[in-house]
Amino acid sequence: MSKGSRIAFFGSSLVSAYWNGAATYYRGIVRALHERGHHVTFYEPDAYERQQHRDLADPDWARVVVYSAQGTEALERCLEEARDADVVVKASGVGVFDALLEARVLELRRPGNQVHHPVAAEARFEGDLAFLGNRLPDREARVEAFFLKAASLLPGSRFLLGGSGWGDRALPENVKYLGHVYTQDHNALNCSARAVLNINRDSMARFGFSPATRVFEAAGAGACILTDAFKGVELFLEPGKEILVAHSGEEVAEHVRALSGPEARRIGQAALQRVLSEHTYAHRASKVEAVLGLPSTGAHERVA
Repeated sequence: MSKGSRIAFFGSSLVSAYWNGAATYYRGIVRALHERGHHVTFYEPDAYERQQHRDLADPDWARVVVYSAQGTEALERCLEEARDADVVVKASGVGVFDALLEARVLELRRPGNQVHHPVAAEARFEGDLAFLGNRLPDREARVEAFFLKAASLLPGSRFLLGGSGWGDRALPENVKYLGHVYTQDHNALNCSARAVLNINRDSMARFGFSPATRVFEAAGAGACILTDAFKGVELFLEPGKEILVAHSGEEVAEHVRALSGPEARRIGQAALQRVLSEHTYAHRASKVEAVLGLPSTGAHERVA
């Protein structure tokens, strides 16, 4: 099987046709994508008693993730995971959270300056280092090592932690927990803290060459980004000039200790210029046209 794309698919249900006529279509198209070498994760809500009336066991041609329809926390975790996909699909008529999904799925695109851009700083997000990320099993140990360790080494500095799932986690006294930070506030967060920390999930840290979306979001806002080390970072941003790189919590703390306001702004501006010249939505669209052999129109239309 060839190495295909990672596809995140939000639909009504793959494993149950109960009050869900779309199930047979989903199964056909998802299986066909698998046979062509693609890797599909199908996200479906636990709603309308469909899980109690399943007519398909978890298939070997797709990964199925069932999330709670009671509150949005479980869905937010799915959306966070979907950031790592190459393609994100939201089907019509999921049945729950449709409006939220339609808005959030579009926000998962690679950055363009219409979405991620510098804004005025806000006092509520001011601090020496901010990390934004949901609590995930395959990243928590790295958050402990790179973020919380650095905070413990710099008790006089102010650290900000945003994302779902951290409410019951013991934190150093100098860490302010923000809870879930809505996407409309991401630019303000990125522009208010002196530096923004990126922490990769275990698989990304192990294999490299695929920066998290948050790196481009923060750079698009002109933030000074500090990241845990990963292979290939220099292909996207130049270490020391456009991004700071750390191999441990101790190195994170050292960067924060040494980073002045003017230097942070210089690094942030350099990152902003780099992403505007190479990493906008328009650049990605041009690559898609080239790969698919489509004529380039130069237009900035979104095709759905």
